[in-house]
Amino acid sequence: MTRVLVIADRASALKLIADGFADDDQSCAVVCVDGVRPCDDPIRLAKPDVILVDEMSAPGRAVARIREARLNAPKAKVLLLAGRMHTANVSESIDAGAHGAIGKGLGQRAIAAIAHAMLAGKIYHVFEDRPAPVELPRHSELTPRELEILRFVAEGTSNARIAQSLWVTEQTVKFHLSNVYRKLGVANRTEASHYAHVHGLVADRRALAATPLAEAA
Repeated sequence: MTRVLVIADRASALKLIADGFADDDQSCAVVCVDGVRPCDDPIRLAKPDVILVDEMSAPGRAVARIREARLNAPKAKVLLLAGRMHTANVSESIDAGAHGAIGKGLGQRAIAAIAHAMLAGKIYHVFEDRPAPVELPRHSELTPRELEILRFVAEGTSNARIAQSLWVTEQTVKFHLSNVYRKLGVANRTEASHYAHVHGLVADRRALAATPLAEAA
């Protein structure tokens, strides 16, 4: 049985794509995932043979999901579903690791048939040997100030004490923390602290104090 994972950020798109496989004559199991947030865990759990990534509504969202697909399901065929075959959109998807692109105008059943044909090796596509992207840790996007505040949080320091130590307001600390949560893909202090400990980001405070910050508060 072919395992198909569909990633889109609209319920209507998810349903349309899934319905195409439901009407297909070949046996397959379809899993649909909301592509608004990172999909690393759902991709790993699905263990898909084919991943269809809708072009979605936000610029760059499909590209991010394609990278996650290649990293978390390296043996799967990853296909972009594009409303229009713009060179820029397709090129970005190829660079992210997509094996091919299908125009959504072909219709649901045609998309399903092409996906099966690609998986079976019946369609030649030039992206097969394109290497998967190198995964960068999410904390690589943190600024020096955000990283320092994350370390404080991981040590159990309150916002008030962090603000006092850094000579900033609590509102500034909260602002930086919201950026930290967003960049790490976590929801609260507990998850941020766990991330910091798992990734070895909690360093000796005395060593940190000896290192000048590259960024002002």
